[in-house]
Amino acid sequence: MKITKKQWIIGVSAAGLLALGGAGLAFHEVQVQAQKQEQAAQKAAYSNLVHKADKAVELAETFKAEADVTAARTAIEKLKKADQTELNVRLGTVSKNWVALKNAETKVASAEKTKTDASVASAQKAIDGLKDKQLSSKKATFQKRLDVVKKTIKDKVAKAKADKEKAAAEAAKKAEAEKAAASKAETTSNQAAEANPTPSVATEGSDNNAPAPSNDSGASGYVPPVDNGGGNNTPSNPEPTPSPSTPAPPTGGGNSSGGNGGGGTPPPPPATTYTGWVKNKAGQIVWSQGGFPTLDAAGNAAGNWLNANATSGGWSCGAY
Repeated sequence: MKITKKQWIIGVSAAGLLALGGAGLAFHEVQVQAQKQEQAAQKAAYSNLVHKADKAVELAETFKAEADVTAARTAIEKLKKADQTELNVRLGTVSKNWVALKNAETKVASAEKTKTDASVASAQKAIDGLKDKQLSSKKATFQKRLDVVKKTIKDKVAKAKADKEKAAAEAAKKAEAEKAAASKAETTSNQAAEANPTPSVATEGSDNNAPAPSNDSGASGYVPPVDNGGGNNTPSNPEPTPSPSTPAPPTGGGNSSGGNGGGGTPPPPPATTYTGWVKNKAGQIVWSQGGFPTLDAAGNAAGNWLNANATSGGWSCGAY
């Protein structure tokens, strides 16, 4: 079969069309492959962002530095909203725990400075609030520091108590010694007073309980001692009873029987005498004696009798 010129042209045209179609298909395939590669690259890049954000949050969760929280937040913001949710929740917990950590740090530092029960209690409460297991290491460190403060306060209180008890014991010992010394001095004074009593001399009319003086010159003025169970009532140095004086004979003449004699001298007045007395501590007169020529003599006699016969302290003597 002989191909005409027209057929030849049509054939060449068809072949050209087929060649152009194949080239177009090849270009399209290249474009598709390029797009796939670009998408894969973008996906890989985004996956890398997600990975970096996750690692940033993990670093923040170690609580090495508070700046890690800011870095993690910046990495999360580069992700799609859907991919930010879980990481933001984790980072929010980290931020909250950082606040608790800083609060505990402040309270422990305050307790270390003031060393008071109130500051220790506040710090302990802050430490107890660190409940996240990721804070266990820092919590242990804070507790160790606070335990040192607690021991310091305990030792201080114990020393203050011991010092107070020691001071009280020394004060009690001193007071007991002073009391014993005072008691000994009082006993010595009483013994000295009993061994050497000072006679008490009363003036005439000063003691309402003393017997009235006798103006009878013929009487001895002696009052028998009162027996009050105080021992021997006999005076150690009794004074002799003075005898009445003999009146002088009358002078001058006259008839005594006639009663007309004149110029006679009257008899002298009786001499004044004094009485000594001794009372026991009940105020009872246990000895008295009159007829002493002077008040001192009567007082001395009473004192001698008291020294020889007093059975206890509190006795007194005097004269009138």
